[in-house]
Amino acid sequence: MSVGWGIGTNWFFWGLLSSVFVVWSVQQAWRWSACYVALIQAGWPPTITTLTRAWVSRASAERCAALLWWMLSVWAVLSVLWVLFWKRPATGIEQFVYWLCWIAVPALLIVLGRIDARVFLLPDPLLLFWAALGGVQSVLVLRWPGWLALSAWCCFFGVVGGLRYGWRHRTSGRLLGWFFQWLGAGDIKFLWAAFFWLPQGKVVLMWIYTAAFCWMHHGWQQRRLLPRGHTALGPHLILSWWVVVWVHPAAQYGYILLD
Repeated sequence: MSVGWGIGTNWFFWGLLSSVFVVWSVQQAWRWSACYVALIQAGWPPTITTLTRAWVSRASAERCAALLWWMLSVWAVLSVLWVLFWKRPATGIEQFVYWLCWIAVPALLIVLGRIDARVFLLPDPLLLFWAALGGVQSVLVLRWPGWLALSAWCCFFGVVGGLRYGWRHRTSGRLLGWFFQWLGAGDIKFLWAAFFWLPQGKVVLMWIYTAAFCWMHHGWQQRRLLPRGHTALGPHLILSWWVVVWVHPAAQYGYILLD
């Protein structure tokens, strides 16, 4: 009985600690993204310096409304607890690193989604961090060997840096510029970073969900069967990633219980 009590207490402690941190991080992510958007609109370049400045000055931003904060916190806490308790590595140190990766996910998704919705931008430093977290968790759950995760991230870093250099010096070419006019560079990079988290089949499914969510949202907004205009695809990509990672396993688990 004492062993069972110890295990239960341990999981209760980690669950409580995770919940407190995630709720706090949701509010901080909301204010951080608001400061970053204000800096970008003021003419600051989309660099890590701007991200750092926004983080330092986030206390001056408007707080997230109480009801919205509660809704986002419930979503974030349930999502993180589901992943931590349902699928995790076996050993202690790997569980701890896995925990560190996943509790950062809700805040990172909120920051990326809000920034892209407001200024049509997915910051490269956050995308690199996002891919790194995915690579680490893939190694921990034995989906990828360590050398493959590191090599893939280095390639991702090289391409991100090359695109940034080409875009800054206007050497990307007309064809590449035309391509990114229809599908933003940030959206492509987020989709590529999704491979660090998901197998190929689920990334394809994520893209299908993205197209469906985007069409439904703007079709309803414009009251048109075929909506028109430009939009931020990042929030739809993020929602689709969340559906593939959390909703599908939860639905499968519920089906198993009912079967």
